[in-house]
Amino acid sequence: MDTRYDLERFAILIHAARDFLARGNSSLDLTPFAAARSGVLDATIADYPLPSQAAGYPLVSVARTNIVFHAIVEYLILQGMIRERLAIQLGPRAPGNAASTSGIWLGPWTADSIAIGVLAGPQAAATLITRFGPQADAIYYPYPLPYSTRPSSAHEADDPQMLLMTFKTATLPALDVLTLPHG
Repeated sequence: MDTRYDLERFAILIHAARDFLARGNSSLDLTPFAAARSGVLDATIADYPLPSQAAGYPLVSVARTNIVFHAIVEYLILQGMIRERLAIQLGPRAPGNAASTSGIWLGPWTADSIAIGVLAGPQAAATLITRFGPQADAIYYPYPLPYSTRPSSAHEADDPQMLLMTFKTATLPALDVLTLPHG
């Protein structure tokens, strides 16, 4: 059930990104809330901006660029000491308005790529990665960690984490979202 739900949410976000860009909008302006305002994403899916838990801390801004900081964050995430909402805030890119309280991420990554993400458990994440990963430029699970096929730790089995994939805007039309499994 969770896998189907996450597949459908991911497909909805791909469609929203495609439609947003097809209307002549810049990928740099893409957020769940901009997509909802333009009518390509339902407002109930966009929900509300994810409140920052790390805003106002100069150390966090500086640390985002430090490789040692990322190693410490990775260790703490793998040990289950940092949960998904704070992990999202400590990643190499601050989510800004790209992340929402509904557990989605939709926004710019670079000038010519976007990031699409959903909160997903390990089984749903594996299905999404199998489905869309070959077209992705990068995969992070649990974000901000780069995806690997390492065995899951105990906490990952219990706790959905942010699965984030980045795509070149040119590859969005080629992503197959028409044939989602049912059942």
